[in-house]
Amino acid sequence: MEQNNIWVKRNGAVLTISIRVTPRARRSRIEGIWNGTHVRIALQAPPVDGQANVAVTAFLAALTGVRKGDVDLLSGATGRCKIIRIIYPSDTAAEAAAVLLTQMANEA
Repeated sequence: MEQNNIWVKRNGAVLTISIRVTPRARRSRIEGIWNGTHVRIALQAPPVDGQANVAVTAFLAALTGVRKGDVDLLSGATGRCKIIRIIYPSDTAAEAAAVLLTQMANEA
């Protein structure tokens, strides 16, 4: 299935997601799309000593059903805009996760 957005890209069993993080939120959740280019994610963690980075990788791992070690922060360690890579066991699992993330972001 072809994705019609620029914030999630799938290459086989790998998803690359552009996100915009809002730290110190009331609860961690997907809040929608930011500027048409990033998934907006609210996190309870503060942006101190990498806590928000750890929280966003754990949040996405739990949301998409992969191990925390399969979620990597590729860029944006010190900023709000980040690029995350998630590795899945199969192309089918990656496709299902891309559809799930797209639906959640569009419905938020």
